Amino acid sequence: MNYRQVHLDFHTSEAIEKIGDKFTKENFQAALITGHVNSITVFAKCHHGWMYYPSDEFPMHPGLSYDLLAAQIDAASEIDVKTPVYISAGLDERLAKENTGWLRRDIDGKTTWASDFDTPGYHVFCFNSPYMEILLRQVIEVTGKYKPEKIFMDITSAEPCYCSYCRKLMDDKGVSIYNEEAVREIALETYNNYTRKVRDAVDLIDPDIGIYHNGGHVTRGSRNDLSGISHIEIESLPTGAWGYDNLPMTAAYVRNLPYDYLAMTGKFHTWWGEFGGYKHPNALKYETSLMLSFGAKCSIGDQLHPSGEMDAATYKLIGETYNEVEEKEQWSEHTGFVSDVAVFPCETFGDRKQSNSIDAGVTRMFLENKVLFDFVDMDTELGKYKLVVLPDAIVMSPELQNKLSDYLNAGGKILASGKSCLDKTDNIFVFDFGGEYVGPCPYSPAYLRPGFDLKSLDKADFVVYSEVQTVKGEGNNSLAKIRHPYFNRTAEHFCSHQHTPVVQQDVSDGIITGRHGCYIAYPIFSEYFSKASIMNKQIIDRLLEFLLGDDVSVITNLPAQGVVTVMENTDRRQYIVHIVYGSPVRRGGIEVIEDLIPLHDIYIGLRLPNIVRKVFLPRSLSQEYLPFPFSYENERLWIRELTVDCHRIIVLEY
Repeated sequence: MNYRQVHLDFHTSEAIEKIGDKFTKENFQAALITGHVNSITVFAKCHHGWMYYPSDEFPMHPGLSYDLLAAQIDAASEIDVKTPVYISAGLDERLAKENTGWLRRDIDGKTTWASDFDTPGYHVFCFNSPYMEILLRQVIEVTGKYKPEKIFMDITSAEPCYCSYCRKLMDDKGVSIYNEEAVREIALETYNNYTRKVRDAVDLIDPDIGIYHNGGHVTRGSRNDLSGISHIEIESLPTGAWGYDNLPMTAAYVRNLPYDYLAMTGKFHTWWGEFGGYKHPNALKYETSLMLSFGAKCSIGDQLHPSGEMDAATYKLIGETYNEVEEKEQWSEHTGFVSDVAVFPCETFGDRKQSNSIDAGVTRMFLENKVLFDFVDMDTELGKYKLVVLPDAIVMSPELQNKLSDYLNAGGKILASGKSCLDKTDNIFVFDFGGEYVGPCPYSPAYLRPGFDLKSLDKADFVVYSEVQTVKGEGNNSLAKIRHPYFNRTAEHFCSHQHTPVVQQDVSDGIITGRHGCYIAYPIFSEYFSKASIMNKQIIDRLLEFLLGDDVSVITNLPAQGVVTVMENTDRRQYIVHIVYGSPVRRGGIEVIEDLIPLHDIYIGLRLPNIVRKVFLPRSLSQEYLPFPFSYENERLWIRELTVDCHRIIVLEY
């Protein structure tokens, strides 16, 4: 995979004529050269259901008179630009209007994405329907005619379906439509059957052709829906529906999977299908810097005008970013990640409905506290991690309990919060946190009084906005206490504008510690996501200090919005530290980045397994790598007086 890709959307209505009328090889190539692009995804078939080449079986777009796909591939090939090919798999509006019985349905019988045919939009097909055979013939034709290096299948996912074909399958299996878990299993079975058939069809032509099935989301903590792929493309447009939390959260899982991967943003101000929308160049610079810091290749989304003419302003914008990526990409190549903490994500191990707020809360808090962490799954080897975190709502299955027991027996520690680490039958702790679980606290909100100092706050009774669990510690192992309000707020009795003040008396324990680690008696991570209370972040910071001591890989004075990652390239015997700083702001409901403010006098202290001999700060491929001063103090390497202008790379040779 290349580092500088463009995903060139081309979903074009049949109501538009003269498709590709202004396409020229010269214009296409000039845009790619200006944009420093070395890979561009081009369209064989769009969501409207039209082919962009003369098909032997399927209708070409009625406004197109030539093989646009071949023209794009040939033009790109001349300047050594790769051309993965796009095939719309889950959407085909031309066929949808003719075969409504083949569409995916929700439990109420409505179609998805558009719920009816009076609403402008696309309709998703079910892969249990006869549509599957048509799609396979399209895949075979495209791969046979053009033999692309990779194909990008879009939109596909293991989503529950209640169409007549799926209902018959449920009946045959004796599954009730109201059994959500069983319906999800059938959806996954359908999806895996689809990916297997596509892989088998492509293999008949060329088994070396790569495939990615895109559903707009990679499930954290589960490899079940990664079947049939050769690589991963994380669709994550921050100014679209994904936001700036999504890429760090997803990359923390994907980067340790056995797949090459890229991350995808967009040049758009909002998201796909926006003509005339442009992101600030600094936003693209920040977003691609984040991608590189997470070990990802870069992809920027664009949409081709129906005329086929490439937009000069777009490729000037992309070029400003990809010029820098070209100079920096070597420092993310062939690297693994240094991480201290493993986190089991709630998306697959806990409460699915709350998973995004919990996992995003973990991501925000750990990035801001400069904790090197990974999201992990049941196939992850835990022995390399210094701590395992079970955030807020992790359901304790026998398999997970056994895996964690092995980790603890080898000397590991656990940090758990909320309802994690409870046996779901007996409501008791399955590990030793030095206390007894009693039940939910009857008061809301309750108050937490830490028994330790926080970095920027004095000791106080801090309000806890979410549900607190009542626990009883043993001996002197309580690190914080829970206090109750005078009463819950009701129509009969209330106090002031929000909630009732605290009774200044300890009632139960808020944080306890035992042989296996620490337990926090409320969902601290989702509360940080929803309320951003500084005391929660500083409590986690102190607990990590308590559990890990000085055995953390990174200490720095980088501000909260700064991101630090540490990679290792064992072949070159190098550690590569990425520091990225930018601060998204919300304007009109969209998070944007405009200003990138340089930081000065930044220091970073690193505790790494190998003794570093040389430090240098690469700036560009054309400049010599000049040594940068460093020192060792108490077995930690210190680099001081750093300047960070959006993205700083530090290379450490050992």
